[in-house]
Amino acid sequence: MTGRPPKSPIYVLPHGIEVIGEYAPNAKCPYWRVRIRPHRFFAGAPVVSNGIYVRRNRAVLASSLGRPLTAEECAHHADEDRSNDVTGNIELLSAAEHNRHHKTGARHTEESKKRISDGLKLAISQGRREPPPKVEWTGRKHRDESKLRLSETRKRLIASGAIPKPTPPSMTGKKLSDATREKMRNAKLAYWKTKKGITT
Repeated sequence: MTGRPPKSPIYVLPHGIEVIGEYAPNAKCPYWRVRIRPHRFFAGAPVVSNGIYVRRNRAVLASSLGRPLTAEECAHHADEDRSNDVTGNIELLSAAEHNRHHKTGARHTEESKKRISDGLKLAISQGRREPPPKVEWTGRKHRDESKLRLSETRKRLIASGAIPKPTPPSMTGKKLSDATREKMRNAKLAYWKTKKGITT
C-alpha cells in the first residue's frame, strides 16, 4: 500500500520556499501564518506532519534576503498593516529598533506616514479592515483652555492668510425688535460721544 502523494504547493517563494497552507490571524497569533515544506532557512523550527508553521511575513522576508532570520531580527510591516505581506512592505529591523518604533510617542517620517495612510486606505477598500468610527462632535463642550488655544490658533491662521477672515452675517432684510433697535442706537451714541470727547 502506497502513501498519499505529497500536497502540491499553493505557491513557491524565492529560494524554493514551498507554501502548502495559509492560516488567517486568530486570538493566539495576530499575523498570517503559512505552512511550508522543511527548508534550510527554518532549520530550527519543529516539523509537524512534514511541514513547518511560520509567520508569513518572516517567510517573505527570509526569501527576499536569501538567508534565515535570527531570533533578534524582526519582519516589520512598513504600512502597519499586518495582513499586507508583499515583499516591498516587509522591512528588516532589529528587536530593539522594532520596539522603539512601536512604543508610544514614536515619530514617523512623512514618507512613512504616507505609506501607512495608503496601506490603511487600501485595506479598508478591500474589506480587510473596518473603517474608523466617525466621531460625533455635536453638543460637545470645550474647556476654557481648549477654547483659548483654538482662538489663538485661528487668529494666527487668519493673520498668516492661511484661512480667510470671517465675514459677519448680513443684517439686510432682518427685522429687529424695538429693544434691539434701542440698544443699537444707544451703542452708537456712546461710541460717537467717546470719539468726540463728549461727556454727559
